[in-house]
Amino acid sequence: MVLTARNLNKKIRIVSKCIEDESERKFENAGVDKTVSPTRIGGLRMASEMVRPAAASFLDIMLRDKKGVRFDEVEITETSKLNGKTVSETGILEQTGAIIVSIRRKSGEFEYNPRGATNVVAGDSLIVLGDIEEIVKLREIAQ
Repeated sequence: MVLTARNLNKKIRIVSKCIEDESERKFENAGVDKTVSPTRIGGLRMASEMVRPAAASFLDIMLRDKKGVRFDEVEITETSKLNGKTVSETGILEQTGAIIVSIRRKSGEFEYNPRGATNVVAGDSLIVLGDIEEIVKLREIAQ
């Protein structure tokens, strides 16, 4: 199915379940962009409950919260009003209430907890924490 999907659309994002760690490379070679291992995720989740129970509870509650608080991403395009500004200059927190947790650079690297002097440029994705309304406002500002 992966090969067929990739042949039909070269740009499609393909995510596949992977049970055995050894199979991950095979999926990537077939054209899968990302694999998800329920076994690995379950193991990491159990370890988190043991080592950092408050953080694990926070994520559980946040994901189930009816208010819609979530992590989301907003891409910065060439025409974005935020392109070329620093985090401080964007005024995202003040204008929307959303918190920038990380910036995923065009290179794929993550810059965690970016400071005010950090530049935001086209190709970046802002990883933010906020409720649905805050994220909608941010998307409007980022256009």
